[in-house]
Amino acid sequence: CSSDLMAKAGASPHWEKMWSAGLPPRAAFDVGGPSQTLAELLGNKMLGSCEGLRALIPGCGRAYDALALAEYGFANVIAVDLSPTAVDAAKNFLAETKNPAASRIEVRCANFFELEMDPKVDLIWDCTFLCALDPEARTPWANKMRELLKPSGTLLTCIFPICEKEGGPPYA
Repeated sequence: CSSDLMAKAGASPHWEKMWSAGLPPRAAFDVGGPSQTLAELLGNKMLGSCEGLRALIPGCGRAYDALALAEYGFANVIAVDLSPTAVDAAKNFLAETKNPAASRIEVRCANFFELEMDPKVDLIWDCTFLCALDPEARTPWANKMRELLKPSGTLLTCIFPICEKEGGPPYA
């Protein structure tokens, strides 16, 4: 992962700057645990049985949501971030939890747009990844999601802000 790769992927260098400056848990966009939306979905068992299923989380940050999906029962969770410092933070967080479910999580430093999945995944959880990308990356984002997801799979997306605003990230 590099700054050239970040620009190619449509990502702002803003993210790596925040991570490399020592972003602590519960600061800025780091909520310090699983996203509320995902926690509610999982708490209400809205995803059903996930035994043997694979999940992907692009823009995983510290991998809180990856751990939540693994605890819920996903057999394999792939957590991807373009920021090398975020990937290190995710690996450290997962190791520090000593949670057995963390062994089912693979954290990758990679460009989402260059990912290949074989087999394809059953679930993609996009929690504000799309709105962090330059709007010109939206069509490639949709195409890549389709490519990575099984035809019977589920794409869950949590996007904000939904408002009138200029610039970003996040982008409206």
